[in-house]
Amino acid sequence: MKKRRKPVRTGFLIEKLRGKIISGEWSPGSRLPTRRELIRSHRTSLATVQLVLANLEGDGFIESKGRGGTFVSQKPPHLCHYALIFFEDWENWGQYWRHLSDAAQSVSDKQGITIDTYTGINLESPGADYQRLLDDIENECLAGLMFTNLPHHLKGTTILDHPGLARVAFSRNPNWNKDLAYVSLDEESFSEKAIKHLKETKCSSTAILSHLGNDLTPLLSRLKKAGISCPYHFQQAVSLDQPEWGKNIIRYMFDKNAKHPDALIIYDDNIVDFAMAGILDAGVDVEIIAHANFPWVDCSGVPHTRLGYDMHELLRIFLSQLKSLNQNKKPRAKLLKACFESELTDK
Repeated sequence: MKKRRKPVRTGFLIEKLRGKIISGEWSPGSRLPTRRELIRSHRTSLATVQLVLANLEGDGFIESKGRGGTFVSQKPPHLCHYALIFFEDWENWGQYWRHLSDAAQSVSDKQGITIDTYTGINLESPGADYQRLLDDIENECLAGLMFTNLPHHLKGTTILDHPGLARVAFSRNPNWNKDLAYVSLDEESFSEKAIKHLKETKCSSTAILSHLGNDLTPLLSRLKKAGISCPYHFQQAVSLDQPEWGKNIIRYMFDKNAKHPDALIIYDDNIVDFAMAGILDAGVDVEIIAHANFPWVDCSGVPHTRLGYDMHELLRIFLSQLKSLNQNKKPRAKLLKACFESELTDK
């Protein structure tokens, strides 16, 4: 959203007129007083009024219809403009962030709002969007902030402390900040659906390829209870910094000359392509469940079942949490359930 630099002398009038819009005294679509009326009621000059109106229009609060007058926007930013906040710049994004960003435009269009992406929002190496976000917060141009991870590194900044601004974070820790709403993944639903699929396809054993640090204990426990074996040598992980090693691991686990399991669960979308390349090299026919953040575009050429999380639905939950906060309600932490690609409502 393009901003115009405003001299100090106009600041008071900008805040006053903007306050009338935010408070609802001037409702969306209502006509503003004429320039002549503003000059007279505020004892100011035409140049100042013009500059004030230009600032408000640049921020999206009003729109000019020429001789027809100036009106409050039908969708002013404090009601319809949301920030989707990423802590890293584009080049450092993983699949979750990329797919969430891709889904934002579709959800924006369907809900008639604006979801604006801000990247590099961190204190160590702030990106170009950092100051833009601060400006939008200061100018009250946002209806809410959506953090794509827990914003612990922003503690003590206006991004977290600006009063009256609704915020929601993607995190498993709902007690970190009592003023935030929270959304996290329902990993239990992923395990349940994966195991049900393996049983339906009559798989009695499976391998798992995950990323380092991911706790597989709950999934392994459920596999054992379901009678599906996953011995220790079929439980492997790679670093997300070097996911390409997943190809070698899969090639080794599914060697034609060795006994291999009936199935493979790829437990992180960032390593799916490398795991699929290993399956192609191994030349084996195996049931594959691949974690995915939807929408997903498959380029692997290997038959598999995608199971994961709908980024459209995640954004809708984010927005519902922010709506509750803006209505002075205290939302509970919510879970996003896993789904198969065939179950998606947005395709």
